[in-house]
Amino acid sequence: MSKFLELEILFTAEKFSQINGDLEYDLNVVLYRLGGAFYKGWSHVRYRSKEEVKFADIFDSVLIPEAHLSCAFPKHYTRAPDPLPPNCYVKEAAMLRYDPTKPTALGDAILKEATIYEKLMRHPHPNISKYHGCQVKNGRITGLCFDRYHESLMSRVNPGSHGKRWFDATQRPLKDMHSCMEGIRSGLEHLHSLGLVHNDLNPSNVMFPAADDETPIIIDFASCTPIGGSLENVGKTVEWSDEKVLTSLPSNDNDALEEITEWLRNGKNFKFEMSC
Repeated sequence: MSKFLELEILFTAEKFSQINGDLEYDLNVVLYRLGGAFYKGWSHVRYRSKEEVKFADIFDSVLIPEAHLSCAFPKHYTRAPDPLPPNCYVKEAAMLRYDPTKPTALGDAILKEATIYEKLMRHPHPNISKYHGCQVKNGRITGLCFDRYHESLMSRVNPGSHGKRWFDATQRPLKDMHSCMEGIRSGLEHLHSLGLVHNDLNPSNVMFPAADDETPIIIDFASCTPIGGSLENVGKTVEWSDEKVLTSLPSNDNDALEEITEWLRNGKNFKFEMSC
């Protein structure tokens, strides 16, 4: 195989489905690059790392056209500096969610999140991620640029990513849980004052700037929606949200914050459980 046609596995993600009433492993989603193009395929094999994936494992692959990974750049939006500032993170289209029947969905999602961040840029808050603008190529948004943070709340206190009921908060406790939760609350109240709801608050969407810093920074506004808006087809995280709620309300964020607080206190009186 020539270097141009060399297979590069970019990412794998396990998909679980309800099988005989139980949530069980179903398939692996595989993102890869071949011949300079991006593809999304499936595999029945479970992998410990992406290096184990073999091309023969992959089936039902679909091409992801580059045009479907971007959207037109509105001229009044903020263009990120070029070159980017040091220690910058670029969020690109979520290729794992690519659906060939909805070719504009990923680009639409980038534009929606950019629109949220343009508003937040005009009304910044110390507990909300710092946005530097849109990365633009040939007049299209290819990514959103932010400060890069050290690690998530999940990584800091639960590096093994144990489920809520199996998590032991005494192993790696925060130094000042109260201050951390108040920081998150302050960021949420600011967001709500702007008429917006995050809708996907969970320990992986709260970051810390440095190893010795517990200042919480709320990230990932892909699910952020104006108050009263519909949450149909809006992504939420299992175990940290109520899947039955289909309206964007401040209570969605407040309930999620209560859930995180209960989790960090090592309590088990959770509101949200994985559906079976």
